[in-house]
Amino acid sequence: MAQDFVARIAAVVPDGMSREEVREIAELAWGELETRVGNRLSARLTDAQLREFEAIRDSDDEAASVAFLDKNIPGHEKITVEEMENLLRDVGQRMRGE
Repeated sequence: MAQDFVARIAAVVPDGMSREEVREIAELAWGELETRVGNRLSARLTDAQLREFEAIRDSDDEAASVAFLDKNIPGHEKITVEEMENLLRDVGQRMRGE
């Protein structure tokens, strides 16, 4: 989880929360972000492509993962940004009781 993500979570939760509380929320939110992005990206892949990507991910080769996404899902970065913004909005609303 990127430190920048923790800072972005801190910006949407109520003031006065401890660093530990913010970090815990960020960890939960990061898992949700991975799920949301994964669902959107996987919906754009064939079964064969999905198996190929899973094998690449399992190898922990970040460069290969990015190359695969660049080739097979143009605009994947935009999807990630959209889902992050949606998630940050959702976290903020929940934390404010909306």
